Amino acid sequence: MKVLRMAVIGLGRLGYVHAYNIKHSIKANLVAVCDMDEKVAVRTSEELECAAYTDIHQLLKRKDIDAVCVVTPTACHFESVAAVVKAKLPLFCEKPLADNIADNLKLAKIIKESGIKFQIGFNRRFDPDNTTAEKMIREGYIGKSVFLMLFPGIRSLLHYGRVIRVKVVVFLLICFFTILILQDFL
Repeated sequence: MKVLRMAVIGLGRLGYVHAYNIKHSIKANLVAVCDMDEKVAVRTSEELECAAYTDIHQLLKRKDIDAVCVVTPTACHFESVAAVVKAKLPLFCEKPLADNIADNLKLAKIIKESGIKFQIGFNRRFDPDNTTAEKMIREGYIGKSVFLMLFPGIRSLLHYGRVIRVKVVVFLLICFFTILILQDFL
């Protein structure tokens, strides 16, 4: 089995989670991390035993990277994604691809033209609690849907290895009562 050598660009909460998961995967090896905050990059690299960078272009000069995970703030996605595409490396990018339609279209075009493997992150699409909630809404268990706001981590919020669980039942009850109240105003 080939082990995928990966780099993570962006080390906020979710970036750290991706780096941590890659480090502890049997199918991947974390080669390097990159963040504009040097202290964060160095601290994370020391903890996860990989190289640290603050410059994306310097990181992408490495010859031992098989794929890159971009988890920067959305406003920084364009530069990060464009640099990875230019380096012709397979890319995973957290959603959204960019913060405006024009940049989304530009990035989609250069990704397609490059021929690289690319995946955009929809990490909650198949989350069991989200699919259960969707099924209950579609089947009419909670009445007419007027408005639904999902909070990140309905099931769990990972933050530096700690897990906080919030039961979906509580979430659905809140939605149910919110919808009942809203229906009185319609």
